[in-house]
Amino acid sequence: MATVKMTYLSAAECAELAEQAFTVLQEVGVIYNTAEALELLAEAGAIVDRETSLVRLPRELVERCLAMAPRQVLLAARDPRNDVLVGGGAPLSITSDGTATYVLDDNTGERRGADVVQLYARDVVGSVTRPSAQLLGYRRVDLEPAESVVVRFTVPTTRLAFADRRMRRIVEPGDVELWVGASCASRETSAALQVTGPAHLVIVPAD
Repeated sequence: MATVKMTYLSAAECAELAEQAFTVLQEVGVIYNTAEALELLAEAGAIVDRETSLVRLPRELVERCLAMAPRQVLLAARDPRNDVLVGGGAPLSITSDGTATYVLDDNTGERRGADVVQLYARDVVGSVTRPSAQLLGYRRVDLEPAESVVVRFTVPTTRLAFADRRMRRIVEPGDVELWVGASCASRETSAALQVTGPAHLVIVPAD
């Protein structure tokens, strides 16, 4: 079967992209929503602010983890003929995300549901271009037949922070759309809120 090799970025562009990623991870940081993740990252050498859940990853930590990562990953199917090898020069493969929507109980034969509830937001009007959807939190829930649960998210306003034109992390006042769904494209329920008061800085801890 004929194959086509496509190159989207040059080596120089890949190197520049990597440098920018290192900068974002080290200077801007990433917010993690679970205490367990914060503990593991702190033990590994990340700079963790437990009040804001902001984690900054030093370059040397990221490089060490990358060096330990396998160069190839096998996505194993039930039928080995459908296995997919990712990385290491293997052809590009596009697969589903593998999220289970239900599991079958072998003992009772009942189908038990599982879902990942995702909370998204959109800054309606910002001083800089903002993403059309921002993931604020998610939670997996396992359901018995005919069971329903209430899922609550606690989201500080700092989750809405972004880098302004002066590269400061700020939270701006304004209207924010919220919605819950299985993905950012799915709006199963929605609401709106308004952030009031002046724009304020989100302080990133120094090293």
